[in-house]
Amino acid sequence: EKDVRKWKEELLDQRRRMMEEKLLHAEFKREVQLQAIVKKAQEEEAKVNEIAFINTLEAQNKRHDVLSKLKEYEQRLNELQEERQRRQEEKQARDEAVQERKRALEAERQARVEELLMKRKEQEARIEQQRQEKEKAREDAARERARDREERLAALTAAQQEAMEELQKKIQLKHDESIRRHMEQIEQRKEKAAELSSGRHANTDYAPKLTPYERKKQCSLCSVLISSEVYLFSHIKGKHQQAVRENSSIQGRELSDEEVEHLSLKKYIIDIVVESAAPAEPLKDGEERQ
Repeated sequence: EKDVRKWKEELLDQRRRMMEEKLLHAEFKREVQLQAIVKKAQEEEAKVNEIAFINTLEAQNKRHDVLSKLKEYEQRLNELQEERQRRQEEKQARDEAVQERKRALEAERQARVEELLMKRKEQEARIEQQRQEKEKAREDAARERARDREERLAALTAAQQEAMEELQKKIQLKHDESIRRHMEQIEQRKEKAAELSSGRHANTDYAPKLTPYERKKQCSLCSVLISSEVYLFSHIKGKHQQAVRENSSIQGRELSDEEVEHLSLKKYIIDIVVESAAPAEPLKDGEERQ
């Protein structure tokens, strides 16, 4: 019984030791698991911390970059504002200088305009004075010319009247002389006609003279100029006879040589009148008409 009890006790001790070993092993295993969990948690926490640190660093870097850029932007903005302010001041100074220059130029221009207006007024006054003086001189000269013209016109009228009277006297003298010469020509024609009728030129003892006529004659039928008796005799004895016979006849018969000569001296042989002559007298009732 004691052995059984002892065996039971040993068995219980053995079971207790085994249980304790199992418990210790389980405790160790749980401790190892806990340590592994803790280690893993620590590693994860380290990773999280590292990530957080990295994120913090990146955030700090970004913030630093942003702050740097912001600072640069503010600095650039200040520089731009200062530059704009400087340019605005320079522009304002230039505008003020331009306005001042414009005011000075306007003052100079106004002064020149006033000076030109003054000179123009003085020039217009001089021109008006000269015009009045010229107008007065022109009026005086016109009155003088009118007086001279009236005097010359009166003298010219008197001279023309005198010349007209003298001309009328000359015309009357020429008219009287022309009538006298015309009457002499008629008498000469009558004498020549009488001579031809008496057969003077037919007489072989009569020789025509070469002495030129004092007044040249012309054949109105043949338009031939005759300067002496030789030319007259030659013309009447030539082609002139045929021309007279073609233009004249007596009761349908042909004219004889004596009739041709008589008719030529009476009708076709005329004196050339240089000066104006009186109208020819009509033929007398006793003269022959063809």
